[in-house]
Amino acid sequence: MKTSYISNIVLVLFIIILFWYSDSFLTPDLSVNTITDTQTSQIKHITIKRENRDNIELQKSSTGWHIDHPIQAEANNTRINLLLSLLTSTPYNQLRLPASESLAQFGLDPVKLSIQLNDQVFVFGDTDPISKHRYILYHQIIYLISDNITPMLNANAASFINNRLLPIAKNINKIQLPNINEEGFISNELLTLSLADGVWQSDSEQTTDKLKFIVDSWQHAYAIQVQPLTDTELNNITGYPVNIWQEHKSDPSKFLVQINDKGLFIIHLTNKLKYQFPAALKNQLFIHYSESE
Repeated sequence: MKTSYISNIVLVLFIIILFWYSDSFLTPDLSVNTITDTQTSQIKHITIKRENRDNIELQKSSTGWHIDHPIQAEANNTRINLLLSLLTSTPYNQLRLPASESLAQFGLDPVKLSIQLNDQVFVFGDTDPISKHRYILYHQIIYLISDNITPMLNANAASFINNRLLPIAKNINKIQLPNINEEGFISNELLTLSLADGVWQSDSEQTTDKLKFIVDSWQHAYAIQVQPLTDTELNNITGYPVNIWQEHKSDPSKFLVQINDKGLFIIHLTNKLKYQFPAALKNQLFIHYSESE
C-alpha cells in the first residue's frame, strides 16, 4: 500500500514537472518574432566553428560571397542564404537560463558548434528530446528552433563552393578550346571563338548560332560537384587546355579538361578547383572535329 502511494506521488510530481516544462519552454510564444533584428543584407562576414576541425570563413565583397578559409573559392549563394535564414527564423520558444542551471544540460557548454554572423555569435546545442527542435544560445538566452542549418555547419568547406564554373555576371568575349571527336580530344591545337561587333566568329566553318550555343554552354556550365586540389595534385594533372576571356579581365582564365569513364572534368588552374560534369556535356562545350573541317 505504501509503495503504491509513493509511486502515485512520484507520478504526480513527474506530471507537474512535465506540464511546467511544456508550458514554459515548448508552448509557442507568439510574442517572439525572430532571434535578432539584424537584417541578412547587413551580414558581410561568416565564421563557422566546429570542435577539432578547421574554421570556415566566408566573406562578402562587391562581387558576392567567397570562401576565404580553409580554401579560396566563390561561394554558393543558395547555401549562404540558408545560413542567413537563421536571422529571420521564428523561434519555437525561449528561455533565460537561471544562474543555478548549467548550459551543459542543453549541449551548449562546452561549445562544439557555432556560427558567427558579423559580430553576433550563435551556439548550437542538442535537440530537445520531446519537440526535436534545436537549442540555440544567443546573448545568454536559449532559443528552441526548427533546425535545418546544423547539417550545413557540419559539412566540409568544399560543400560551400559555387558549382558554377564561371561568374555569371562576367560575359565571355573570347574562348580557345580543342576540337573533339567521338573518341575524345584530338590535339592541343586550339580553336578560337571571339566576339566582334556582337557576332561570334571562329576559324571553323560554324554558324553564328552554333558558336553562340557553345559559348553560352560554357557561360552557364554548372558542375555536379567541385573538389579543391592540393598543389601536389595540381602539379600531377594532365589534360587539354582551354582559355577563357571575360569582360573586364585582360588575362584569360586557364583550364585543363579531362574526359574518362567517370565523366567530364574541368580543372581551374588558378583557383585549384576540379569541376565534375556529365560526360555527355562535351557535345555542348566543344565543336566536333568533323564539324570544324
